[in-house]
Amino acid sequence: MLNGRDIQDIALEIDATSSRKRDFIVPSNRLSLSEDFRIRAFGKIFADAPGSGSMTSFETTPFFRDQLGDKLRIPRAYMRRLEQDAPSLLSCNVNHWLFTEPKMRMIRTLDPTPLPHPRTPALRDDPLPVARAFLSDQYKRRDNDMLMNQLYPFLCGTDVNGIVKSADLNPVHFHMKVLNPEKHVALKVDDPVQIGVYIRNSEVGFSRLVIEPFVYRLACSNGMIVSDKAFGGISQVHLGKRQSEGELGRFYSEETIEAEDRAFFLKCRDVIKAILSPEFETRIIERLRAADEVRIPSFDDAVELAQKRLSLTDQEVNGVKTHLVSGFDVVPSLRQDRGVCSVWELVNAVTATAHDENFVSSYERGTELERGSWGLIESGDEYRPANLDPATAAVPDAL
Repeated sequence: MLNGRDIQDIALEIDATSSRKRDFIVPSNRLSLSEDFRIRAFGKIFADAPGSGSMTSFETTPFFRDQLGDKLRIPRAYMRRLEQDAPSLLSCNVNHWLFTEPKMRMIRTLDPTPLPHPRTPALRDDPLPVARAFLSDQYKRRDNDMLMNQLYPFLCGTDVNGIVKSADLNPVHFHMKVLNPEKHVALKVDDPVQIGVYIRNSEVGFSRLVIEPFVYRLACSNGMIVSDKAFGGISQVHLGKRQSEGELGRFYSEETIEAEDRAFFLKCRDVIKAILSPEFETRIIERLRAADEVRIPSFDDAVELAQKRLSLTDQEVNGVKTHLVSGFDVVPSLRQDRGVCSVWELVNAVTATAHDENFVSSYERGTELERGSWGLIESGDEYRPANLDPATAAVPDAL
C-alpha cells in the first residue's frame, strides 16, 4: 500500500481550499468558451460582483473541459485533438451546443490561491478564478471539508481509535485508509490481517462518495478494499434536488449547511461501526479463508485472470508475475502449495503490485488495483472445487 501524503498536510490543504470555493447555477446558453479555454458566464453570477456584473471569466482545468465535452456529447478524443490543433474550432463546437441545447448547469470554481503552491501551475499576471467542474444542477455537494469535520474526529478519536495508514488528495479524489492498530485477526498461521475503513470522495463529480471495508495484511503491508455491497459500506451518488439559478451557499451559514448533512454523516458513522464490528470481521475473514482454499490450475491462468479482470498494463502484469513468484515465500505455511496458485495468493500479488512504484504509476492507480482485487475473489470461484494435484502445475522460479 502506497503511503501517499501526510494526513495533516492534506487537512491543511482542504481547510485552505474551503475558503476559496464558489459555486453557481447558470443556464448553459449564458456560457461561452474562448479559444484560450476560458469559460465566460454572462450576467450577474455572484451577488457581490461589482457594478452590473455583465460577464465573469474563469480559467478551466482539463477535467472541466472533459466534463464539458461529455455533457455536450462531444467525443473526448475529438475534444483533445481540437484543444491541441484547432482551438477556434473547439470554441465554435462547444458554443454551438451550449446555446442550442440550453440546460441548467452547476459550475464549481476556486478563487485564485493567494500564494504560490508547489503543486499549482503558475498563474497568469491577471489571475482568474478557476472553473474545476461542470455538473448537473442536481449535484449534491458533500465536500472534503465536511467529511474531515464529521468523520475524521470520529475515526481517529476514542470511538474507533484509528490511525490513518494511507491518504492522498489530488484534483479529482480524496482517499483515506484507516486502521485500528490494536485489532488484528489471524487469517491463517503466520498470516495476520487487520480490518479497517476506506473512504473516497470527489468534489468535482468524478465518482461517488464511498465508505468500504479495508483489509490490511501485516505480513507484507498489502491493502485490499472490499468493494462488495454484501459486506456493508456506502456508495452515495452526489445527487440532490434541482437548484435555482445564482450563487450557491451565499445566504446560508456554515452551521446551516452542516446541519443539512449531519443526518447523512451520522449514517456514515453507523456504517463504519458496523464494518469494524466482530460480526463483519468474521464474515470477511471467512470469505478470505475460502479464497485461500480455491486453487487456480496454473501460474499462467492466474496472471490471465488478473489481467482480464483488472485491465492491467504490461508493466503491471510484470509486477503481478514478480510478486506472485516471490509471494510463495512470504508466509511459511504457503510453501507446501508451490505447485498451485490460490486465489488469495493471486490477490496478494496484485495488492503488492499496487504499492510497488516500480510497476504502478500513481497512488490513484494503486488504489484502483486494491479495490479491483476483491473482484478476483469473486472471479476465482469458477475454479472450485480444489481437486488439482499440486505436482501437475509448474510455477516458474524466476522471471
